[in-house]
Amino acid sequence: MGLAFLTKATALLLFPVLFFIFIQTDSRFDLMKGFAVSLAIFILMSLPFFLSAQEPVFANRHAVFNNPDYYLSLDTFLSFPLMIWWRNLWVISEFYKGYLSVTFLLLTLVFLADTVNQKNRAGWILIFWATFPLLAILLLANGFYSRYFLMAIPPVILMGARGFICLLEFIIEKFHLFCQGRKPSKTPELLIGSSLFILVLLSNLIFSSKLIMSPEKSPLPELDRLLYLEGMSSGYGLKMAARFLVEESKESPLILMTTVDLGNPQEGLSVYLWGNKKIRVISAPWWSKSPKLIPEKETFPLLASKHQRTPLRQESVAKLENIYFLYPFTTYPESRFLKDNPGFEKVWTYTHFNGKDSIKIFKMRS
Repeated sequence: MGLAFLTKATALLLFPVLFFIFIQTDSRFDLMKGFAVSLAIFILMSLPFFLSAQEPVFANRHAVFNNPDYYLSLDTFLSFPLMIWWRNLWVISEFYKGYLSVTFLLLTLVFLADTVNQKNRAGWILIFWATFPLLAILLLANGFYSRYFLMAIPPVILMGARGFICLLEFIIEKFHLFCQGRKPSKTPELLIGSSLFILVLLSNLIFSSKLIMSPEKSPLPELDRLLYLEGMSSGYGLKMAARFLVEESKESPLILMTTVDLGNPQEGLSVYLWGNKKIRVISAPWWSKSPKLIPEKETFPLLASKHQRTPLRQESVAKLENIYFLYPFTTYPESRFLKDNPGFEKVWTYTHFNGKDSIKIFKMRS
């Protein structure tokens, strides 16, 4: 459930998974204890986010449903939106086709056959654990990403591992039948096990090596390629932007003002500039609600972190010197910003290879 928060998906959807794991017990006391532990984990994982005053991030969030925009509305769900469910199913299949190797799929099928044949309750729990998040996403999601499937990965790994053991036992049993009458030896078993293990890992190793050595050629799903490699939200051009600001700061220390919007470019550039004593990053939570980037008052609220609701202190506007502004990815017109802030001019831009998107840095004239 903690992993669910890291993926921005609410842990509430995954709460039944924990409960289902605990119901394998035959004791009513243990069942109620498992239920209480499951509920406590959910509460303990949820409350800190809503009690830590992280307003810009969680101002519009719900304590139970996280972000209501992630889900289909009740009216939409009750209307049986077949086209939306079909879209979700298609996207899920695209992610699984991109990341689930053929060898691992075969091991999972071996696991399923063994679970049905042996009537293994633990196996059915793993199946439920792996499929419940998928069903929840399929039926309730109003848009999602591959990271939302993180909670389904551990049970799938365990299913594949069990399938590997079953397949290995089957092959070794057939090998022993073939070698009846010969002196038993552990060496062939080790060779069979090692060969099968390498075969299973081979396709995944090839995929991983492509991601590391030549990511532009890696067979990623189209959405993930856009989000994490080629799109502006992936951090495209931020290294060059950081290099530009570092060069600028060599002449004199500068202040980089950013918005409190989540994601890139402001998040990534802050990481690149972390620890640089000649560049001070200041969040401007008042823009664009207030059109003026530089407050007209004598002071402004200085945030220790853009995620904090309570300012660290009130800082004097007079201390704002040599100001740069990292323009966010927004629908707020650039022409309107320049009209409301005539002291600023664009001094650097880095255009994406699609010719449409770009990173822009403005500077206030002296």
